[in-house]
Amino acid sequence: MDRVILLLPAYNEEPRIPNTIRMVKTAIENIKNYSFTILVVDDGSVDNTAPVSEKEGAVVLKHPENMGKGMAHRTAFKYAGEKGYDIIIALDADGQHDPAEIPLFLKASMEYPVVIGKRNANIRNMPLIRYFTNYITSMVTSLLAGKKVRDSQSGYRLFRREVFTRFRLKTTRFQTESEEIIQAGRMGFSIGEVPIKTIYRDSGRKSYIHPVIDTLRFIKMAWDCIWL
Repeated sequence: MDRVILLLPAYNEEPRIPNTIRMVKTAIENIKNYSFTILVVDDGSVDNTAPVSEKEGAVVLKHPENMGKGMAHRTAFKYAGEKGYDIIIALDADGQHDPAEIPLFLKASMEYPVVIGKRNANIRNMPLIRYFTNYITSMVTSLLAGKKVRDSQSGYRLFRREVFTRFRLKTTRFQTESEEIIQAGRMGFSIGEVPIKTIYRDSGRKSYIHPVIDTLRFIKMAWDCIWL
């Protein structure tokens, strides 16, 4: 029986994460032949993200300060490796991803050790700047990985143990998601995709994505990868 971590990287998600955890529980309650652990990596939240997550039954690892989504992934990979988990599925803590799609990832993982959720995104249903940055970063990431990935910025993704235990990640922010794909592709792992819903957070909420800064971080990461 494969042991699976359902990873929720979280930063100041106190109002939303309890419902996300409950949705995850509902999604997995009838899935057989897998053992699940919901893992919240609290990335230095200043609200009650950690205690409300624990109250809902999640395992919580807490960073002492905000270190970035990529570092939350790295913390989870280290934990999963040490504890002997077989699979990690990462999804956003704020409800952007539908936990009901978890079975799609598990089914695809029987063929692919890396599975990326591909959003049905186009100019009509995705913010314009996000659409173009995703298009460009996916193209560059695919070239560097040697594998075609159409939605490299999707945070809904799965890695099997043979992949996440071999990562040697250097970045700590949103560009880490591209670095993961590049390293997996260069190690020779096949990368699959599954279709997922396109869901965006409330328009009134602050986004932690900074288009200019995060694009510059991506460019630096890509440049560094060219010379590896």
